[in-house]
Amino acid sequence: MPATIGRTILEARGAANQGGATTEELFEILTQGGYDFGEKPTHAMRNMAISIGKNMLFQRTPTGLWGLREWYGGSVKKRSPQSKDDVADLIGDVGSDPDGAGGEK
Repeated sequence: MPATIGRTILEARGAANQGGATTEELFEILTQGGYDFGEKPTHAMRNMAISIGKNMLFQRTPTGLWGLREWYGGSVKKRSPQSKDDVADLIGDVGSDPDGAGGEK
C-alpha cells in the first residue's frame, strides 16, 4: 500500500473524529476503493500490515489501531546515518589502551 493512500485514509478518519483504524479496516477501505493487491487476501493483508509497520509516518497503538505518528506526539524523522569519522572514532576507542602501555603492564 502506498503511504500516500494510507495517510489520506487516516487523515480523513481523523477529520471525521473516527481516529485510527485496524489493519482489517484499512484493508477493507482499500479493496472497496478498487485497490488491487494482486495476491491472496490473507497474504495481502499481512503484507500491508508489515509495510505500514515499516513506514515512519504510521504508529500502531497498544490497542492495535493504526494512526499517523504525528497524532501521538511522535515526530517523523529519518535516522541520520553515522559519519565515517564517528565510526572510526568508535573503532579507535575499542582498540585503544587507556594506559598507553600497548597492553604491557
